[in-house]
Amino acid sequence: MPADAIICCTGYKHSYPFLDKSCGITIENNDTRVRPLFKHMIHTKYHTLFFIGLMENYLDFTLAYLQVPMALKILDGKLKLPSERDMNKETDDDYEKRLEMGLKPFHAHSFYFDELDSSMYAREIISFAGIEDVLGAAKHDGLALLYSRFKTNCLTARNFTYT
Repeated sequence: MPADAIICCTGYKHSYPFLDKSCGITIENNDTRVRPLFKHMIHTKYHTLFFIGLMENYLDFTLAYLQVPMALKILDGKLKLPSERDMNKETDDDYEKRLEMGLKPFHAHSFYFDELDSSMYAREIISFAGIEDVLGAAKHDGLALLYSRFKTNCLTARNFTYT
């Protein structure tokens, strides 16, 4: 299926003036939470509208390598999504869990916390979509360890041996 458009964007606040209001995309919490997105990437009503790489993590583009194969499976009809209602509920539950953990509302799509890191999200995507772990779970665990040590002391993080 050919794409109508691929739009690459960077920045810290979300704004999508090129999308028609009928898409139903809303942006909340001082431009930091985009809704309604299942798994932080799939529009819950329009399943061919993806926001690849929207989430924040310590190495931003690594998770996009897992999101793209999942998006392709959806476009090919090889991955059946839950109902819109179920996807919205899971999305809202994820956000509420973040708030209960003490995260701020602007961390709606963040994956760089000890309790909620990118390796957890990677495993969730791999399991949900039944896709190959193109990055290698061990690599994600290593990145999580590196980031954890970096947060602890950025001056000594490179002194560790990572295998």
